[in-house]
Amino acid sequence: MLSYLSDLEMHNNRTWFHETHARYESVRKDFETFTAAIAQQVCEVCPFMADRIRAFPTKRFIYRTARDVRYAAGKPPYKTWFACAVGDEGREKTAMSYYVQIAPQNRSEICVGVWFTDNRKVTDRVRRYISEHADEFARIMADEEVRSWFCGDHVSRTPKGFDANDPMIEYIKYKQWMLSCPIKDEDLTDMDSVVAYCRTVFEKMEDFRAFFDRAVRFARIPEPEEEKEEIPAEEPAVFWPTAKSADEWDF
Repeated sequence: MLSYLSDLEMHNNRTWFHETHARYESVRKDFETFTAAIAQQVCEVCPFMADRIRAFPTKRFIYRTARDVRYAAGKPPYKTWFACAVGDEGREKTAMSYYVQIAPQNRSEICVGVWFTDNRKVTDRVRRYISEHADEFARIMADEEVRSWFCGDHVSRTPKGFDANDPMIEYIKYKQWMLSCPIKDEDLTDMDSVVAYCRTVFEKMEDFRAFFDRAVRFARIPEPEEEKEEIPAEEPAVFWPTAKSADEWDF
């Protein structure tokens, strides 16, 4: 995988990709096998999600190699990494999934957490959850290794509606709450050892994942709806789909 991805990085164009497509299919099949093994580990670490995870085909967890150039103008047509996100909603961007990326030049990693939200209400509710469960979150972050993996974008000022003296204020300032464990190329020796290492990291990250899983699910509770004027039967409501599916995002 690393060899192929390194070559793809040097020849990131459609001509080379199609000329070497048989090679791509071979490593892609290997990555599907790897993802299936990762999914099994997640099922064992998170047994309450196992039934939902096993209901998905393996491909549901894997991100596409081709970029959607409509949302990535000027970028190379292909991603130079393989990645999967295993959780009870597949690879959906709102799910609290374990993300595993294989990439050359020491860019492989294992991640979990709230990595993307464009909804201020969701962000603020997660912040509020951290504030209201400060003791639990403090215990999770007391682990030195977990702290070393913590990352995410944050603001410099206290977010509106929060107390600057809140003991969790430094975490409340974040807009993303992530754990990212790097994997060096030299440690990517064989599939079994990497899967075993991922299992060890999942177990270490699970309390963090579970905490934010509860926070995100709480944040998704809809606001009470205002009374709306009933639409006459002769003028049926029309739904215009605007949300992009996971496949349409350039992760």
